[in-house]
Amino acid sequence: MHSNSASAPMTSQTSSECDGPYDSHVSRSGGLRIAADIQEKINALRFLLESDLIACDAKWTLFVAAALSYRYDTQLKPFPPRFVSPDGSLDIDALISVINDTPKLRVILQNIVDENYEEFDAYVLDLLHHVLVVQREPMLHLVDDNDFDVILRNMQQSAELPKPTHVFRVSNMPLIHEAIEEEPNIYIDDGHPPKLAFYGNRLDCFFAMLTQAGTYKQVPHHADNAGDDVDVPLKLSTDLKVALQHSPNGAGWGASSCGSMISCVAICEFENHPGYVLGNTENSIIEVRKPELVLIRYLLFYGSRFPDEDELEEKRPTTWLGRNKYSISLACYMLLLASIGMANNGGGQYWKQILSKKAHLFFDFCRRIFTTD
Repeated sequence: MHSNSASAPMTSQTSSECDGPYDSHVSRSGGLRIAADIQEKINALRFLLESDLIACDAKWTLFVAAALSYRYDTQLKPFPPRFVSPDGSLDIDALISVINDTPKLRVILQNIVDENYEEFDAYVLDLLHHVLVVQREPMLHLVDDNDFDVILRNMQQSAELPKPTHVFRVSNMPLIHEAIEEEPNIYIDDGHPPKLAFYGNRLDCFFAMLTQAGTYKQVPHHADNAGDDVDVPLKLSTDLKVALQHSPNGAGWGASSCGSMISCVAICEFENHPGYVLGNTENSIIEVRKPELVLIRYLLFYGSRFPDEDELEEKRPTTWLGRNKYSISLACYMLLLASIGMANNGGGQYWKQILSKKAHLFFDFCRRIFTTD
């Protein structure tokens, strides 16, 4: 299935992962038998997909968005080891090729459940394992709509705000906890309770923010140097609409159930300490001077997608009349011209009267043909 598999670079320390998932093992029943280390990867992947398929889809989508960014070298750390050559260069083309070969996650899960190993691509399996299992923390969990409404009310947000298509809770943030331990008095003894605020940025930035420490930097996507990180305080907002203005639609994974185009907003928790937090009540902007201490608690997805081939096929006319409406209307028009010619030839006044009385029926017929989908 993957045409560039033979050319994908690999490091020496991951060469054992490069063998095919089958290794010429055959079970007693005659089917393919997976090697033990590959079976462990499949089992771990199955556990996560069965636990929360949509959340896995969301994290994979964020990874794909980061890979599609021209800043992929900083957004993807660690870079998937299979695509790092011995001299340290990154083969982004081979990585994108494997991403393009990845089917929908529900299809992968069904193949795992059915033990349909013939449909497995070793490179796709290895990359999914790296993103969803090796980099599983922090994990995402799909949130119920009712729970999200409670969150908005607690943040004093209007119920008329744009509703996200998906909401995910972010859990297990060991990197942030390590940062907090460096200055324990900030969170323990200062008496300032944590606050919640919204954070907007480009879609390709969020995977790094989840998986790397110290990447909470504002990206000025309206500036000429929109691709450069700016070492400035992290800007949050108490207004979801303001955060959405900083979250343009970005290209994610085309096969994602969350949408092929997504605008993402994070709900962040921060310590409201006057020593490193500056608030502007006029424009609802909060500047956090220690952005590495900000915790992402929720991710809001506003997704849209292009219809796939199956949906387009469903929308096409299924009747013979619908499929051939142009030919039928053209034939009727030619018949009308021929009838008019016959009526004008000699004493055809009778036919003229008939045609004048019935012409409106023909035009009504054409109107219905071209306006019916």
